Amino acid sequence: MPGYAGPPAYSLTVPTWTRKPGGVLLAIDTDAPATLDAGVVLRVSAVRTIGTGTSRRSRAVPLAKIVRGRLSTGFDDQVHIVRVLRPRLAQPAYAAWVPAPGRVTITVTLTAPGRAPVTVSRRID
Repeated sequence: MPGYAGPPAYSLTVPTWTRKPGGVLLAIDTDAPATLDAGVVLRVSAVRTIGTGTSRRSRAVPLAKIVRGRLSTGFDDQVHIVRVLRPRLAQPAYAAWVPAPGRVTITVTLTAPGRAPVTVSRRID
């Protein structure tokens, strides 16, 4: 008798990673439901190694609590995540701003109860 494998992981893609002055802009897409009972969490984190050590920035938000609106690319040193206000056809549903000038490794992770976590990572020079 085969063992129970559980439901498959949700999909997670980051089709664009755009370097801007002061940070990186990400477009993020997933097929995970954005309901409270689904319990899906999106985490965006960045690690930057500089001459004096390592700088880390991270933010984790349940999909159901990500606000719909415009992305703030302010210089408050915080990771910002929004649900795109009016996504066009085939446009990713979420966007994130990571304040990290210079070389940085950015990791986007999607976790959900009962499903395997999914991670996408990239080093931006």
